[in-house]
Amino acid sequence: MAHALEGLFEKGALDVYQTPIVMKKGRLAVKVSVLVDEKRIEIIKETLFKETSAIGLRMYPVHKVELERSYETLQTAYGQVAVKKAFYEGTCVNKKFEYEDCKKIAKAMNVPLKEAYAWLAEEDNRKDKRHAFDRIEEDT
Repeated sequence: MAHALEGLFEKGALDVYQTPIVMKKGRLAVKVSVLVDEKRIEIIKETLFKETSAIGLRMYPVHKVELERSYETLQTAYGQVAVKKAFYEGTCVNKKFEYEDCKKIAKAMNVPLKEAYAWLAEEDNRKDKRHAFDRIEEDT
């Protein structure tokens, strides 16, 4: 299945995920969901039929809503880390550190990945608080 899913991304799928399901008569199965632009539907169908055991597909339109995003590089005591920020109506509502950068830091520091994430979040929060204080100082 992994090979088929990789092939879907190579053919232009925007997202692919698997969900374990129980079919009629209690048979276990895996539902493969694919988000794809209309212009790539035929090549995705071909890949699904040739690379999996699927004998049918259910297709329906999906309307995707995406937040505005920005990408930044954060200088930390542990090295540079790429950060993706998501904005709703101009306000940052989500922030994620790049997985590969965090993995590299965790390996270099010989700590679990979740600990590296925690360090980075803590340092980033301190920087955010300092910037907020700077803005207050400028406003006065």
